[in-house]
Amino acid sequence: MISEFRLNLPQVLAVSVKNVVLIGFGMALGFPTILIPSLQEITDSGNDLILNSTQISWISSLNLICVPLGCVFSGSFTTLIGRRRAMQLVNLPIFASWIVFYYAKHVSHLYIALCLGGFTGGMLEAPVLTYVAEISTPKIRGMLSATGSTCIIIGVFSQFIMGSFMTWRSITLVSSIIPIVAILLLFLVPESPHWLILKNRDEDAKKALMWLRGWQVTFDGVKFEFDELHKNLTARISAEDGNNDSILKPFKRRTFILPYFICSLSFFIGHFSGMTTLQTYAVPIFAQLKAPIDKYFATMLLGVLELLGTIICVILVKFVGKRKLTFFSTFGCGTCFLLTACYAYFIDDIPGEIVKNNIISNVTMVDTTTVISTTKLLTTESDFKPISNEYVSSFEISANEVNESAAILNGAQIHLSDYSWLPLIFLLTSALLSHSGIRLLPWMLIGEVFPGKIRGVSAGISGATGYIFGFLANKLFLSMIAALTLAGTFLLYSSISVVGCIILYMVLPETEGRTLQQIENHFSGKRKLPKTLIRKEPVSEEPFPSPFNVQSWESNEKFEKVLKQRNISQLSNGKIHHKHNAVGLKRKIHTITGAIHNNNDIVNDDTIDTHL
Repeated sequence: MISEFRLNLPQVLAVSVKNVVLIGFGMALGFPTILIPSLQEITDSGNDLILNSTQISWISSLNLICVPLGCVFSGSFTTLIGRRRAMQLVNLPIFASWIVFYYAKHVSHLYIALCLGGFTGGMLEAPVLTYVAEISTPKIRGMLSATGSTCIIIGVFSQFIMGSFMTWRSITLVSSIIPIVAILLLFLVPESPHWLILKNRDEDAKKALMWLRGWQVTFDGVKFEFDELHKNLTARISAEDGNNDSILKPFKRRTFILPYFICSLSFFIGHFSGMTTLQTYAVPIFAQLKAPIDKYFATMLLGVLELLGTIICVILVKFVGKRKLTFFSTFGCGTCFLLTACYAYFIDDIPGEIVKNNIISNVTMVDTTTVISTTKLLTTESDFKPISNEYVSSFEISANEVNESAAILNGAQIHLSDYSWLPLIFLLTSALLSHSGIRLLPWMLIGEVFPGKIRGVSAGISGATGYIFGFLANKLFLSMIAALTLAGTFLLYSSISVVGCIILYMVLPETEGRTLQQIENHFSGKRKLPKTLIRKEPVSEEPFPSPFNVQSWESNEKFEKVLKQRNISQLSNGKIHHKHNAVGLKRKIHTITGAIHNNNDIVNDDTIDTHL
């Protein structure tokens, strides 16, 4: 019999290869963060591109705008050519984007590379999410799904590290190695058995399942799982073919609408609970809240805790379940932002509000360090450096007024110094909590809550929805700050977290440890999933349950031995006749086995004597 370690190892290896692809995607997402400062350094000998503020703003967001577009096409692309091959082909344009970056001589070259990387990164969503869900067993599926977000953060962090000692062109060469490595490694892992069965490639599906279930030598070890999987998929295909539905018909059923609602709700709560904007505007937020440590170091610490949160989620989801992690994460995040909002409200009593409130609205409008330290007073209008004219019209203040406010701010800091660490602790805690639950929840759900036939397309649509919510969260943040102040914005984020926690409590099923068929039956209304974590490896749903508990085989074996001895004894005494053996004994066996189940499969002489 294959050990559990050997059973899980090939699944872990296959998902690890998939995660190499996500590390490359994370590097593409993090590259603009180090590219923009490099392009602003005129003295850099390797910099021959000088950009204005408008061009820099496009560089910061262009790849993110293209990601949802790629997500929309990723589903049909994945369904057509397969999960593994889709991941391989998408890495080719990602490699090309790094080469374009390296040889870029004009801003248009940067735009092309960003669009190419963002679009193809979106194309990755469906294959990577469906692949891990379809190759893994329910026992470790949640844990393996959560590793994807961890690897994206690792990719982003790798860019931060390389950016501290390498030029941006050198970084593009190093980054271009990852897509090639990913393509080669993907040749070593099998295709999804689900997709192979849907394409009537049963022999290939058998080989893939044998590889994924501990490198089985014979088909007998996976025959039961394959037969059940084949039966469920072919029955579903036959039913759908018999209905002659249109292409859009599956997307009008509750098996798509309910999962899509839950995934979209999770994305909305995750992005509008505050962490998305905190990631983007971490430096000015920490500056306005007067963090007691360097604001750039605080931002780096924020990223470390986000990574730590994803690792915690990977470890705990198997033992705690998705529901409890989500509720603890969402409620905790809401509490942290509520406390930060209270702190931000009280610091609004400090004079100089125009300067202070515009630190967020326009990051480089005022040299905030100078304003606080008063080592250099602002004396001319040229000391104000607006990025755009969007907020300048509301910013009318003389240099003398700024200097006066700076002096008051400097004195007020004495009273706030004892409490300045509070918002830092709250926001860093929210980063840890959000990435241990709500931020990873939709990415874990996407691969397992949709029906197999439309899983790829549905994953792409859901992923696109998530990126759109992320874009809106960042886009609306500045307007919310202007209308509600920082305290009011954080209070809104806290309210969204708490209300979202209540809604998820009512609609979110516990999918951890459940088979894909059980999850589909839940959303189709056939059989509801309980909202508690399953503690044992789920068995296939047979039409007639076995009278014996396979996980208590020793007790059942003892029962068979005792029953056999009783039958021999009774036969020798002439107590069992043919008619009794054919009908009565069968009824007694069912009675005994029922009693065994009710007594946790404990078999002893008293159990036999009671029912024979």
